Amino acid sequence: MIENAIQEWTAVHGIDLIVIGTHGWRGIQRLLLGSTAELILRGATCPVLTVGPHVPKVECDPEYIDRILFATDLTQAIEYAVSYALSFAHERCAHLTLLHVLARDSHARDDNRVKACCEHEHRRLVPSDAVAWCAPQFVITQGDPAQEILNYVETDNSDLIVLGLPRDKVFSSHFRTGVTYSVVSGAPCPVLTIRDVLQYS
Repeated sequence: MIENAIQEWTAVHGIDLIVIGTHGWRGIQRLLLGSTAELILRGATCPVLTVGPHVPKVECDPEYIDRILFATDLTQAIEYAVSYALSFAHERCAHLTLLHVLARDSHARDDNRVKACCEHEHRRLVPSDAVAWCAPQFVITQGDPAQEILNYVETDNSDLIVLGLPRDKVFSSHFRTGVTYSVVSGAPCPVLTIRDVLQYS
């Protein structure tokens, strides 16, 4: 299978990053990635930088990154991915936003308390001196995760989205309805997906 070949090639050649451009066709309800890009996202064990069909032609320095969005579900697995977001922000002196989307159907008795708890978890991920070099912002919102991420990117004019994936993440046949697929397909900026490699006790 192509997915297995991608994993083998990555391991044998010590690949640290895969960069792929995607083409898309506008369907009735969603955008479709090319089949090769989809297979790479499914099978890659190293970070993948995807430039989707809605990313405009670069008119400035292609290395210019000023605003980074790290979208997190606040699971333990994203601690590896956030290190990439922080590294980019530190190197580029870029503004970093950590975004968590609460499920639309969550019926918490105290929304403010839940949001405060989520913000506390966000702050735990960021070193105390980060305010000096990336001015971190912590955003908690509610709704459909993929749509809220895309809405925020449009409002914030983000230059890069960073998404973390669990190390054992297996995309099902419903991949095209998932958050990762929707964000990569619809984002107006590149998306860096990072599969977790840390071991947890």
